[in-house]
Order: sequence, then structure tokens, then C-alpha cells
Amino acid sequence: MNPPRRRPRAPRLALLAVLASSACGGSGETTSTAPDVPLVGDGGADASDGAPIDAGPPCATGQARCGGTCIPVTSDPMNCGACGVACGAGLGCFGGACGIARVGLDATRSLTAAYGNEMIGANILDSCLPGEVLTGLQVEYRDFITRLGGVCSVLDANERRVALTEGHTTGLRGQQGGTAATLQCPAGMVVVGLEGRAGLRVNQLSLRCAPVTLTGDGPLTVTFGTASTVGPAGAAVGEMRAPALCPPGQVASSVYVHVRDAIDGVSLGCKTMRAFALVRGAAEDRPMRGNGEVGTLVRDVCPDGQVFTGVRARVSGGQVVGTQVQCGRVVYLAGMGPWNLAVGAAAPFEERGATSGTLTNLACRERSIVAGASGRAGAGVTGLQLRCAEPAVSETGAVSFLATTDTAYAGGTGGEAVTPDACPAGSVAIGANVRTSTRVESFGLICAPFTAR
Repeated sequence: MNPPRRRPRAPRLALLAVLASSACGGSGETTSTAPDVPLVGDGGADASDGAPIDAGPPCATGQARCGGTCIPVTSDPMNCGACGVACGAGLGCFGGACGIARVGLDATRSLTAAYGNEMIGANILDSCLPGEVLTGLQVEYRDFITRLGGVCSVLDANERRVALTEGHTTGLRGQQGGTAATLQCPAGMVVVGLEGRAGLRVNQLSLRCAPVTLTGDGPLTVTFGTASTVGPAGAAVGEMRAPALCPPGQVASSVYVHVRDAIDGVSLGCKTMRAFALVRGAAEDRPMRGNGEVGTLVRDVCPDGQVFTGVRARVSGGQVVGTQVQCGRVVYLAGMGPWNLAVGAAAPFEERGATSGTLTNLACRERSIVAGASGRAGAGVTGLQLRCAEPAVSETGAVSFLATTDTAYAGGTGGEAVTPDACPAGSVAIGANVRTSTRVESFGLICAPFTAR
């Protein structure tokens, strides 16, 4: 009879799986335990007794033998950091840690060559909203393009795939009507250029559309696939022009038109697309301030890819009687690096405690997130104030804070001032613990390490 196999030592990558447990579980509360797998690339043997496990040839660096197959645990979302450690829905695996991919555009804009006559007519730049890219054109035409406008889509990512959802249209420019048409890139593709016919006016247009993929473990690399042509729309008159393409690595985000009573010329405004992964470590509950263990505890933890941006507090009789945690969705990294995190709106949590009383919005200003909390406490929370800071991300992905500001104060003057609390260095607030009865009994931050790769 074969002797029983011993439990192998936890793999070196297990630490990454634990640090990423909040991202992998989606709530920030679960803790992953490293499964019994061999060390990455170690040939599948337990050094303590030499007993083979899933015997087979050694796996390559960055892989582990899971169920007899070498798996890239640095990038496989079903085996992230170790065999069997699955990332949550919409999350990817980046360097052995679960995280969420984000894509955005740099601020600097370049213009393609113009079709038609760019020396006459009014010059109008119609841009997509922040976080959007151009995915189509609306046109009207006769023997020439009479009206033109951009179709934008919201830029996002799902695991390592770029995702595009419906955005807004820039509106049609021009005064004369004609046959209406929409040039729309296929799903998952973005506009990277124009081609068509033009003389003194723009006669005919087609779009050049390309798919986008994300590669690497951080920083992520944006790769454009082979472009395809969508169109044409317009009349087959005028001179056939060479394609006017965005520079390599750039995508169209605006339409620059030269217009009188029709479209005399058109260019695309292009920006560089950047991708990065947000990796959130294990959540840490900061001390709760207020009335001990009284009341019902609720943990409001922002979803992956979001951060804590404020609280709507209700006050009655000099007490904080209700709270509603608000989160912001990290949409892109602004600037060239070190970067500022650009934070957009997200759905708030339910109100906790009383839903009546004077409402005060303790909200961080644009681009800022919650970095600390203070206030007063006695018989419950008598006052609450948040400290906000603008987060900056270094070239290595570490988060630090720029100048801090305080929100408005909600509550009365009863009780005693509590010692201000703040998330540790390298961590950001991702939510709050709240104990409530007929009032808010106690309140405390939830923080987590946060890196951008």
C-alpha cells in the first residue's frame, strides 16, 4: 500500500492570492486559502518527502500544474496566483492577482489629414465625452455630404477585453438634408481613420475600424488589430483620397468639421489609449467610533474598481441618525504619470438607519476620494466629517495622496471629539462599517491596499 501523501507547502504565489482576495471575491470580505498545489515550475514534487504530485514535466515559469495541466497562474482568472483561485465576474488576473482592467485616453489630441477643403467654412470640433471614443458617424448626403455628426461609445473593459456601450451623439453639423445613413463600427471596434472621395466638398466617406485587445500583467499594453472598412456613404464622385489614419496607438474621439451649407472638410481628433489594472488587496476594518457594539452592523463595501467618495448623512436632534455610503467608479488615469485617478459616478448604497431628518451631503469634490474620518461621539454618533484627498498613482502603481480637504460637517456639538482616523499609507477607503438602531450608533472606515498596474 502506498503511504499517504503529505500536504505540500503553500506555493509562493499564495500571498498574491490572499492580497487579492477582496477583488477575487467581489466583496472585499472573503479570504482565500492557498490550495494544495506544487510550487510554480518545480516539477510537482513535495521537497519534504519527494512524493510526486501530478507527475509530469516541469511547468514553465509563471505556470503551475493544476489537475495535470500547466496553467498560467499569472494570467488565468480561474487559477489566479494558485490553482483553483477564481476571480470574480468581470475581473482579470494580472501578475497573479485579481483586478479590474480600465481603459482611458490621454489629454493630448492630434488631428488626421483633412478630407475636402479645410480653408473655407466654420471650423467646429465636436468631441466625445470623457471616457468615450468614436465608434461611428451619422451622415446625410446627395452628391456630397450635407450633414455629419459623431457617434460615441463609453469605453470600458471586461477582464482583458475592451467593452463598448452606447454613449452619446455629437449632433449633426450642416444645413442641407438628403439621404440619411449611419456608418457604425462592428461590436468591439473603434474608429481609427477615414477614407473616401472629396473635391471642393466631401462627397463620400467610409470609416476605418479596428478591434482592441489588452495584453500584459501591468502595465497593460493596448494593441489594435487589423483595420476593416465600413461604408461607403455618399456619392461616387470627386477624387478618391488616401486613408487619413490616427497615429499608431491612437483612437478617434472627436470630429473636426469645416462647414458652410454642407460639409466642406472633415478630420478626426485622435488620442492615445491607455490601459491599466486596478488591484485591490484585503480589506481592513478601521476602529469604529461611537457607541460600542450597540445596533445592527452593516458593511457597505464599494464594488471592485470603485472607491469611497462620500456620505449622505441625516441629522435630527443633534444626532446623526442615518447614512448612505457613496462610491465612485475609477474610469481612467488622468495625465502622463504620476497620474491622478479620475473618478466618475456610481450607484449609492441604501440608506442606513433613519430616512428622515436634515440631509447633509458629505461629498468629496471631483477627483478626490475619502481618506479619513472624524467627528463627535457620545450616546451614538453626534457628528461626522470626512477628510478627502486627491489620489496620485506613481509610475510603479503605488497610491499616495495630494493635498487634503474636509467635507461639510453633519451633526451637533454633543459628546466628545473623536480622534481622526485615516487609511494606512498605500491604502484607500473602499467603504464603511455602520451600526444603527434609531440612530447611527457607530461609524468606521473600511480600507484596502490599492495599486494600479
